[in-house]
Amino acid sequence: MTHKNLKVKCDKCGYNKAMVIDMSQPNAKQLVQLQEDKKCPNCGAEQSLHLIEK
Repeated sequence: MTHKNLKVKCDKCGYNKAMVIDMSQPNAKQLVQLQEDKKCPNCGAEQSLHLIEK
């Protein structure tokens, strides 16, 4: 079981969320999607999202 501690941060709206992702779960795919699109789930700004691994 691999868990990732991530911080998701948006430059545009200041969205800031800490996430713990279990890489064996289906929602890990959602994380990969976030990393590829870099689209903020809060304001919808593209290419303004940063994922920082802790």
